[in-house]
Amino acid sequence: MHGCQGIGLFRLDLVIHPKARTELTTPRNLTLADLEQCAVWEDVSRESGDFREARLRARPDLIVAADAESETGVFVVATDFSLADGSRVAGYCSPTPVAAATTRGWFRGLGLLQPTIAVERGQVPLWFDEEPSRSQVREDYGLLEREPDEVFPLEFRARAEPQSGELASGRIDGFCFARRPPFTSPFPLLNRTVLAGRLGHVR
Repeated sequence: MHGCQGIGLFRLDLVIHPKARTELTTPRNLTLADLEQCAVWEDVSRESGDFREARLRARPDLIVAADAESETGVFVVATDFSLADGSRVAGYCSPTPVAAATTRGWFRGLGLLQPTIAVERGQVPLWFDEEPSRSQVREDYGLLEREPDEVFPLEFRARAEPQSGELASGRIDGFCFARRPPFTSPFPLLNRTVLAGRLGHVR
């Protein structure tokens, strides 16, 4: 090596980790690879709507699902699910204030947490706005490749800590949905209470 005598040469082995996607995505399109590469995703949507269609950006800089400068303060976090058969699968949930999660009007928090299991062939949401059809339930068990008693009851916990005062864990006995109240009250709070009191689940 001409001109290099007397100079110590060192070989540097660099470990290159895969980077989280840089473009915006939605909860519906999060993959197992996305969740492995980044545990915290920030909801940057400026208007409310279907949670699964919210616009997300990866936040690999965060180890806690919190950012004082976030415009929405809403995050989606990689989550571990422990199934009834003892196996563990991955997915996500959205940390929610404990005060809201424990209020009857918020369906015991599940409607805000939106726990969802991710598999190679798609996603299995555990919360539905309305009772899912039997065909939908069968399809979801097919994606999980398990029987009902192998899935429920299950427990889940987010991989990243939620900010103080928020909840990102729970136990579910079946696919959950909101039973519609038998009447519509002119008082929204009462409607929410009735809905919460009629929380249903199916297997």
